[in-house]
Order: sequence, then structure tokens, then C-alpha cells
Amino acid sequence: MSMKKLFETIEQSSEFVQVQALRNICYSSNSDMDYQRKQASQYLAEARHIMTEEYNGSEIQSSKLDRLQEFHQRCMDQLAECEKIHNEARKLYKKATGNDWVLTPKKLPTSDKVKTASAGYWKKHISQTEAEYEASKKRLAS
Repeated sequence: MSMKKLFETIEQSSEFVQVQALRNICYSSNSDMDYQRKQASQYLAEARHIMTEEYNGSEIQSSKLDRLQEFHQRCMDQLAECEKIHNEARKLYKKATGNDWVLTPKKLPTSDKVKTASAGYWKKHISQTEAEYEASKKRLAS
């Protein structure tokens, strides 16, 4: 399915499905762009290190630089593609909701005290539920 067809399909969906799909595309493409930027930055740092610290014109270093250039260019090409998708999804998201898409921050981890309390609650609840289930099975069997 082409991207054009995908976006047409989303536009023809119910409002709820549109918003969810577009939100997911925005989130995913944003993550993809972050990843590509990070990768490109790492390749750049590695090439910078070779050029400033080690470069003596050897064939091995030239091969490393060629490889890094290829990887860096691939990241930049993929970043450009992700940006196109992200921008289109953001436009459609605004059209569907009237609001700009905004990356929601990740939830902060809960404290150990809260985790322990929650685990205790569920252990108690599950054991009660299992006991009730076993009791109802016995009643039905009688």
C-alpha cells in the first residue's frame, strides 16, 4: 500500500480511528527521526575522531571513512523521508482534531512504595478471586 493510499484510507475512517492512527504515525515518525539523528550523530563523531586523532591517509582509514559516509548519508536520507511522513501526519492530525500534535512526555516511573502497594493489592485480589472461583465451582458441582 502506498503512503498516499494509507493517508486516504485514514481520512475515510471514523474520527476516532483517524485520530488514533495519526497520533500513532506522529509518535512513531518522531521516534524514527530521533533515532536517525542519533545514529547520524554517532557516525559523525566517529568520523571526526578518525579525522582529528588518527588520520594518516591509510587505506584502512579511508575505507572506514567511506563506510561511515555511506551510513551517515543513509541516515540523512531516511531522516528526510521520516520528516515528510511526520509533517504530513501532523497536517492531517491538525485537520482531524483542530490541534497541533504534541509529543506527550513519557510517564515517570512510580516509586517502589507505590509498586509494592499495587503488587500487594493485586496479589490479594487475585487470591480472593481464585478462592471465589473455586468455591463457585464446588457449588455448581453439588
